[in-house]
Amino acid sequence: MSFFKKSSESLFPLVNIYEDHDYFYFYIYLPDHNCATLKIICHHSEVIFTGKLTLPKAPKALYKEVYSTPIYRKFTLPSPIIEKVIATVHTEIGREYVIKKASSIHT
Repeated sequence: MSFFKKSSESLFPLVNIYEDHDYFYFYIYLPDHNCATLKIICHHSEVIFTGKLTLPKAPKALYKEVYSTPIYRKFTLPSPIIEKVIATVHTEIGREYVIKKASSIHT
């Protein structure tokens, strides 16, 4: 969707954003064990996802690599939202977070 501003810091994890008249839906592609460390901040028309991705250590690694990396994704939405996630749906490859639009509270 072209009206969302892209984060300049990072494009991981992959996030798909959908909306309807009342809600925004954020689908985050992260393995379930990594979603536990994800923190979501909702403020006015911004949604920020932060956390730390920890990769499983391979027993035969060729190099000593860093097995964790910070996650930071920030989205500016075209309309204000209420400042909390109202539903979470778990799947094998990620999670979907549902956030209500503030304009739909009064209608």
